[in-house]
Amino acid sequence: MPIVGVVGDVTLDWDNPGRGFTIYRSQRQWPRVYTAIVMRTSGNPEQTIPEVRNAIAAVDPEQTIMSVKSMVHLVKETTVEISYLTMMISALGVLALLLAALGLYGVMAYSVSESTHEIGIRLALGATPGNVLLLVIRRGMLLTIAGLVIGLPISLLWLHRVLGSFVIGIGPPDAATLLEASIMLTIVALLACWIPARHATRVDPLEALRYE
Repeated sequence: MPIVGVVGDVTLDWDNPGRGFTIYRSQRQWPRVYTAIVMRTSGNPEQTIPEVRNAIAAVDPEQTIMSVKSMVHLVKETTVEISYLTMMISALGVLALLLAALGLYGVMAYSVSESTHEIGIRLALGATPGNVLLLVIRRGMLLTIAGLVIGLPISLLWLHRVLGSFVIGIGPPDAATLLEASIMLTIVALLACWIPARHATRVDPLEALRYE
């Protein structure tokens, strides 16, 4: 067959993206049992179905129209497995974020509670509760920032590539999602530092010094 043109790559199989090839051939030279007609509409495509049926019947009344679907409906049918997979990944992502938040809160709260003796010493030596509170929050925020500095590059450079090798159509990393997750974890770390430290600064210094 003579080649008259080359078109861009297409994906027909979501399970095996990038494999195989497609050749477009003339209907007159290679007639098929059925023919698919694609129409572009300016409004609701569902409203043009009667007009399409009438136009086809005017050309050939014996032609049988098997199925009429909009492109949105057709895409949903062909990507239903990807949609379910996306929902599962999203649910797992939310669960992972909640577990990370709970784990972060537990670690930070335990770290602050272990500093109760130190807080008692500082209060006994004349430090104000506000200064002690700021000191504890500063320590916790430094650890949180260090975790974000390590975790974000790993997510951008490594996890994104690994996920892209399994699922087709993965675009560049979503900065908004990463920013929202980082802000949420930062707020959780802030609360995990502030709540135990605020409780510890209200304890009598003598009781705090006896704390083990």
